[in-house]
Amino acid sequence: MNIFGKKISEIEYGDIKSLVDGKIEEGTYLDYKRGISSAKEAKAELGRDASALANTEGGTLILGVEERKVKRHGKQVVEPVSICGVPQVYKGQETRLWLEQVIKSTTRRMVNTSVHPVKIADNQDDSVFIIYVPKSNHAPHMLWSEGSKHHGRYFKRRNFQNEIAEEYEVRELFERSARLEHKFRDYLARTGYGLSGKPPSHEWYDLSLVCCPLILEDRLIDITQKEKLFVKEPTFSWPPPLQGEHLVHNGQVQPSEFGLSITETGCSLLLQQVALGIHRNGYMDFVARVGKHEDGRRYVDKWVIEFLLAFMDYCTKSLVNFHYYGNVALFLTINTRHVLFYGERQSRPVVPFHSEEAHVQITDEVYIGDLEANLSRALRPLADRFYQCFGFWKAACFDENNRYIG
Repeated sequence: MNIFGKKISEIEYGDIKSLVDGKIEEGTYLDYKRGISSAKEAKAELGRDASALANTEGGTLILGVEERKVKRHGKQVVEPVSICGVPQVYKGQETRLWLEQVIKSTTRRMVNTSVHPVKIADNQDDSVFIIYVPKSNHAPHMLWSEGSKHHGRYFKRRNFQNEIAEEYEVRELFERSARLEHKFRDYLARTGYGLSGKPPSHEWYDLSLVCCPLILEDRLIDITQKEKLFVKEPTFSWPPPLQGEHLVHNGQVQPSEFGLSITETGCSLLLQQVALGIHRNGYMDFVARVGKHEDGRRYVDKWVIEFLLAFMDYCTKSLVNFHYYGNVALFLTINTRHVLFYGERQSRPVVPFHSEEAHVQITDEVYIGDLEANLSRALRPLADRFYQCFGFWKAACFDENNRYIG
């Protein structure tokens, strides 16, 4: 749960100050810490805090706020006292990176986090660090810090404390992950992985891209909030059907019980139809029906990667706008029974697929924070696997720094 009700990257000093001034006490979703330390137990405590939040309902850890225990209404609580800040550079390293590395190294399975520094007014050296931990679909997460007194333990968040999870609670966490996985797979099967059925003739094939949160929430996306849903400045401006407001002007918007369906036909010589589906639970799919090139051959080329980048840029910005910071599953599927051409190379790709119609289906799981930080780098592994289906070693449209170069 995101207590601020805004994107992590948009949190400001005033938001932190309002928590302190309002004496907003620690709870299931909120934890304060005064500072950081390289001592083994201090680093283990960071891993314990992050794993406890991920194992419960997710939440926010705020570093750089002095806290104290007080009695309120007859019970003990922890409230913020003042903003003290944390150095922006620690042990010769950017503090944000240091925090990410510590949490990754002290949790098994690794806990995903989004770390955002907030500069303190009138202080050029220190910041308050917001560490957002989403509810995990891969729980339970274990504290992993050899030599620590709690090494190998599972924790859960209860009120303002992290407590060792009981045996039955650990079993329930494993069962929760299994239920989420079953719900997720069942939903994908019912939606057909974005595919709209068999191509109308042997001259066409369907490209399907799917982005699906691994924790499906019934009302994750509010389709009435168009300012959040139709991003105006995507990083990748091609293909045209994903250019923010352009969607509304030239597409046919069809609200449904699931969300929105936007369709545009006759986009180019190759594309007979493209459709973007946005479901209220965060599931998004994009289908392009592809035909023969003007020379009579049917190409699968780098434009597939351009579709992938544009689609995922749109999905990432939309999901972050609605404060989803968990993992997403990606599916790239090509639906055809016929030989595909990749440039001048003829090949008949054979890879695992979910139905007899799909000759290519590549999947990946990515943390939304990684997509937000560097989209092309996060998608490079999936792009490489797509190229490998056609006999290439890696995707030729990226440079050595994982930047898309076309």
